[in-house]
Amino acid sequence: MDIGKSFTYVFDDEQWVQKVVIGALLLLASVIPIVNLFTALVVVGYSLRVLKNVSDGLERPLPQWDNWGEDWVKGVLFLLGLLIYALPALIVGGIAAIITAVVTSRSSEPSGAQFCILGLQCLTWIWGLLLALWSPAVMIRFAREGRFGAMFEFGALWSLIRANVGDYIVAVIISFVAQFLSTFGVILCVIGVFLTAFWALLVQVHVYGQVGAQAAPAAAMGGEEGFGGPTSYGELTEAPPSTPEEEEPKE
Repeated sequence: MDIGKSFTYVFDDEQWVQKVVIGALLLLASVIPIVNLFTALVVVGYSLRVLKNVSDGLERPLPQWDNWGEDWVKGVLFLLGLLIYALPALIVGGIAAIITAVVTSRSSEPSGAQFCILGLQCLTWIWGLLLALWSPAVMIRFAREGRFGAMFEFGALWSLIRANVGDYIVAVIISFVAQFLSTFGVILCVIGVFLTAFWALLVQVHVYGQVGAQAAPAAAMGGEEGFGGPTSYGELTEAPPSTPEEEEPKE
């Protein structure tokens, strides 16, 4: 895995300024209610395209901002998939909130119900942590496959993580590091926050794309169905060598 490349590949693109500024402006517009239902999801869809390009081994993985409609649809589907995964935590959190309201209205003294609330909150936190570790695999699968159902093919998701566990953990750590570094954008005032936030997202999907690229060759050789990408990261996609024409069958 080329960690350094994930932080610098953006600047290798001849049009990186234009592409990053567009992404930052869309994130800036996402602070506006209602408008964010379009702009934020377009950014998500664009990042999925970047991930796919990296996993396919493209030297310049940043695409043009030329397919906003499809990017929005992909963003919606990905968000819906994450919401489905988050349902258990949402349900448990809702139960804890109801119990809290009932207990608070009746007594302020510690009770068994309050310990139950604490336990439910711990379950919610644990599920959120597990989802944070699981969701990168979900993102990789969906970006490469383009199918909503790919986000719930648990066997394929687990195989992706298990076969690349070292690089997978590194990718998750790098994504958190990039998000932390993006906070320094506040030094550049308002727009700087969104510039660095979009750059951090591009770093995140690049490391995930490298994991996807490494998973692809194994899949193509008999691994998970539908996960056979053409190359590992850094290799250009080449057409398969030509073969002699097959002899016509004899009558």
